[in-house]
Amino acid sequence: MLQDGFLSRAEYEAAHLAMIECLRVDGLDVDGPIELNGVYQYNFRIVYPGDPGPGRAVWDECRKQYTAVLEEVWGFLTGPLAADVVSSSRAFAADCLKEKGVSAATASFSSSVPAEREAFSQCVTLTQKRFNLGTMYFGAQGDGD
Repeated sequence: MLQDGFLSRAEYEAAHLAMIECLRVDGLDVDGPIELNGVYQYNFRIVYPGDPGPGRAVWDECRKQYTAVLEEVWGFLTGPLAADVVSSSRAFAADCLKEKGVSAATASFSSSVPAEREAFSQCVTLTQKRFNLGTMYFGAQGDGD
């Protein structure tokens, strides 16, 4: 990879799948859908049995062997695309909150107003699903960030 000066999605995916196989061969459990999310990253969960120290060493070694350099290149290539997704997701979340009569500036999971908390929760979930973000949420336009 990278010998031809290009990094394709297929090459990036193959490297991640090889890294995940390395983790599994070395005894770690990897969960979750293993696919690119809406911001061009792989999200998955690693279960460290017992003491996380040895598992962390396995993670570091497998990542170093298969994806560390590629992640830097991939981030450079997909950064502008991911930024567009983040911006679009923030606009979508703001529109969702507005439709529910909630201000993006005050909406949160910790709101003292139950209806506002519920609207916020619904809009977060809708945004995550619409943009394939998994558990990530980038806020809403007008929230002060």
